[in-house]
Amino acid sequence: MGADKSNAREYLIAGGIAGIVSRTFIAPIERVKILYQISKAPASGSTGYLQYVPQIYNNEGVLAFWRGNTAAVIRVVPYMSITFLSYEEYKLLLRSLGFQNDLVNVGSGALAGMTAVCLTYPLDLVRARLAKQHMGVKSNKYSHMFDALVKIPFEQGRATGDGKFRLGALYRGLTATVIGEAPYAGLKFGCYV
Repeated sequence: MGADKSNAREYLIAGGIAGIVSRTFIAPIERVKILYQISKAPASGSTGYLQYVPQIYNNEGVLAFWRGNTAAVIRVVPYMSITFLSYEEYKLLLRSLGFQNDLVNVGSGALAGMTAVCLTYPLDLVRARLAKQHMGVKSNKYSHMFDALVKIPFEQGRATGDGKFRLGALYRGLTATVIGEAPYAGLKFGCYV
């Protein structure tokens, strides 16, 4: 590792804290957005996504706006920590290869984002499945995040007929996500730094 251990620890902690704070802050917006996205109501004549705010509050209470946030935080903490740390590592690598600053920032950001996505994708897949389940789109198969992480590969094994644990089931859709993440993270870091 190019960064010394105290810096690496700082990047991991800073990324984790940034992830917790930002994800918890936007959780109510995410909850309303997900309800709107998976709504079975027709788009025409709809009052829009804000119709869900009083519905959630009146039917479930104020804490319902943070329902599902634990799963999201469990995913975002390692994602942000890995992103912050690997960005610094890739920056050192690209500079040592002679790349100029703008390309170093964009390239390091893209590589960091792709690294974080690849290492945390199963958590994102499970978070999405649990969100659908909680919204009534899917039946309640999983009792919590770790239950889903174990059951999904076995379900894939049963579906293929051999009953084996299929780890690849936790990475379904990874390629599309990585393709989207590379320019997003690259431009994010390129514009920020």
